[in-house]
Amino acid sequence: MSASGSQDGEGSAPEAVRSAPARAGRRFLLDNLIVLVAQVLQRLRGLITLPLIVQGLGTASYGVWAQFVAFTALAGAVVGLSLHLPLVRAIAADPKRAAVVHTTLLTGSLVIGTATSLVV
Repeated sequence: MSASGSQDGEGSAPEAVRSAPARAGRRFLLDNLIVLVAQVLQRLRGLITLPLIVQGLGTASYGVWAQFVAFTALAGAVVGLSLHLPLVRAIAADPKRAAVVHTTLLTGSLVIGTATSLVV
């Protein structure tokens, strides 16, 4: 294998380097497409189930149910104390302690949530 053999070997390396970003780009687009489809289906879920819930409960009972759902969403936001924000910050600062930090914040959230649900 003379110079032409070594040129073939050298010619394939840049192709491999160029194809790696192309594969990463395709993977990125595929991941985003999957997320888009999941979000669209999640939005359509409400449009499909809402008429079924209203038909099954009736108008007055649906109003009570809607108030209950709104209250629980609001209470969850208030009681949760947005503990996911310090979780992200603490894990980014010290990834080795991720398990300890996550367990501590999860336990705190469970205690606060249980205590609040007993009060309400």
